[in-house]
Amino acid sequence: MLGITVADTLYFRALNELGAGRMGVIGNLYSPLVLLMGFLFLDESLGAAQWLGFFLVGLGVLLVGRPPREWRTHPRHALRGVLTGMLAIALMAVAIVMVKRTLETQPLLWITLLRLAGAVAGLALLAALPAMRASFKFDAQAVPWPRLLVAALFGQGLSMVMWLGGYKYTSASVAAILNESASVFLVVLAALWLREPLGRRAYAGVMLTFTGIVCMLLGRAPP
Repeated sequence: MLGITVADTLYFRALNELGAGRMGVIGNLYSPLVLLMGFLFLDESLGAAQWLGFFLVGLGVLLVGRPPREWRTHPRHALRGVLTGMLAIALMAVAIVMVKRTLETQPLLWITLLRLAGAVAGLALLAALPAMRASFKFDAQAVPWPRLLVAALFGQGLSMVMWLGGYKYTSASVAAILNESASVFLVVLAALWLREPLGRRAYAGVMLTFTGIVCMLLGRAPP
C-alpha cells in the first residue's frame, strides 16, 4: 500500500504538475535514499569498485537524459510538484527497504503477489472515497485494452518479479543503483526498435552506464 498505492499516486500527480523532464531528475533521488537507508537500517556498505560503478552509472544517466520541451515551461505549482515527487520517491525507497529482510527469507512469487494484492486493496479504498470517484470516470471504448493488458503483464507483473528478485539476491544498495540504468536501456531499445538516432552524448552515456554496471557486478562490498 505504501510503495505502490500511495507512492505511485503521488508520483503521477507530480508528473502532471512538473512534466517528464523534471520528474526524471527527481527520480534520481531513489538510489541515494536506498543507499542511505541501507546503511542505517540494513548495515549495508559498498566496496571501492561499487562506488566507482555508482558514479559511472549516475554520470551515464545524466548524459543520456536530454532536457525535453517540458523544461522550457514554468509549472503553475512547481514547489508543490517537487515536494510531491520527492515524497513519492522517498516512499518507494522506504517500502523496498522495509521488505528487504523478508524478501531474503520468503518465496519471491509469494511476496510479489502479496505486494500487488496490497496495492489493489489500497486503490480500492481510495476509489471508495467520494472525492476520488470522479477520477475513475473514463471512456471504456477509447481504451486500448489488449495493449494495456500486455503492458501490465510484462511491464508490471513480470518486471516486478525481476525487480524484487534483484533486492532478494543482492544488497538493496546495489539493486537500487542498477535500477538507475533503466533510462539508458530505454534509449538503447528506442534506437534498435524505433530507429531513433543515438547521438554522441547518448552513446557516451550508454557506455559509461554499462561500464558502471560491470563495476557493480564485479565489485564486492566490504564485510
